[in-house]
Amino acid sequence: MALRIPQSATTAVQSFGPFRTYMLSRGLVVRLDGEGAVVNGGAGSQITLRTDATPNEFGWLTPQAYADLMHQAQCQVSANLVGATRADRIPPEVYADLIDGLPREIAARLSGPDESPPSEVMFTVGDRIISDRWLGEELLGRFLVLENLVRTTALTFTGVSGSVFKESQEFVAVLDDAVLDGRIGPEMVDAITTNPNGMPIDVKVAFFVSNSISIADDVRLAIMAAGYHLATLNSGILSINEKGPLRAPTSISGDDAWEIRQISEETDRLSFSHTSSIVACCTALDILYELLIYLTKEPFLDPTFPTGLYFPNANRPKIFRMNGRPESGDPPPAVLPLAIPNLALDYFTPLMRIRNDVVHNMAADGLRTVVRIGSRLPPVNYQPLQYVQYVTRDIDPMGKPVKTQWRRRFYEQQTDAQDFLYAWAERTWQCIFDTTEWLIERWKRNLARCTNANGSH
Repeated sequence: MALRIPQSATTAVQSFGPFRTYMLSRGLVVRLDGEGAVVNGGAGSQITLRTDATPNEFGWLTPQAYADLMHQAQCQVSANLVGATRADRIPPEVYADLIDGLPREIAARLSGPDESPPSEVMFTVGDRIISDRWLGEELLGRFLVLENLVRTTALTFTGVSGSVFKESQEFVAVLDDAVLDGRIGPEMVDAITTNPNGMPIDVKVAFFVSNSISIADDVRLAIMAAGYHLATLNSGILSINEKGPLRAPTSISGDDAWEIRQISEETDRLSFSHTSSIVACCTALDILYELLIYLTKEPFLDPTFPTGLYFPNANRPKIFRMNGRPESGDPPPAVLPLAIPNLALDYFTPLMRIRNDVVHNMAADGLRTVVRIGSRLPPVNYQPLQYVQYVTRDIDPMGKPVKTQWRRRFYEQQTDAQDFLYAWAERTWQCIFDTTEWLIERWKRNLARCTNANGSH
């Protein structure tokens, strides 16, 4: 799928071009130039894709030509775009004058081969891409829009002045700092907040706005953590492919197909990254659901946190809690299909069940990680490329692990863990954006109702 993001995020969307090293699943990379694309595997293996497009005077192709090349590369090697390095090292022959003018130690850091440039997860938006880092910035912007709507609506509804509200916000902020510093405990907080109905309205509003911000911040931190672990997984698989197998395949010529299982500390670490990213995606969804309930519950502006919530996969009629309810003006599934109130039945159930399995069973992949390194076989569409594939355990369509009374794990489906995790991370991002836009539309209507009610008095 390709992400649908708010229009304001298009400034962070980038065209494909010869400015990055693009990471495909199974430890492959793509480099673009003025003649086409080169797909590299391990052990110096590579294939070249040429284009009929004509480069411009700078030796570059059009953005569409590069997008077409990336699509061709992914189809040719049966691997998916998962990330990119933020910048390639600067070749001395390209920037010789610049490097010659720098101190020796800085020039060495720019051009030396001692370490790889940092990587980040990339998602497609139409025929272009955006990093999860920029998605995080865009999400922060959308949360700020939501925060402003919540604050303005609350002040309009209660009649609290901006100056009084600012003082109340400062009081809540001081309280938060004291809690974080360990200077006060739950007894003192309960003494302040146990009776919301007896609390001054300006303090009550300040707590409501502050709590909504806190929940939204946690959503963003969780999904960014999922991206960090996914990027670590991508880099780990690429590193294993670059180093090659621990034992060289015997009696195999350079043109033969081969595959062996690799077992090492590096392969074990892949499972830790995979498990951590799954857990972080589910955490983001759980907290997102808490944000939805918090901002739709009744009575209006009650600062009490929701409790006992579980992400609603199998019980669609009970999405709303704490006297919240759907409204006729809420965006429909045709507009925001992955907003939580619009999700298809059991959409995220497989991911949640996988999370439960890896949490309660000590990350089953980590106990018996299946990582294979090979060449010229189906994982790369029989191309002459050395690859690394991390295969995760079989699950049924509802996410239940496939097992029998005598065997706990099966791998018949040959599910690529990297592609599998990337797809769920992408869906999680889309759910967060869709749900945030759904809440923004709901609070626009809340503000309009409060404004009209005050105007009619």
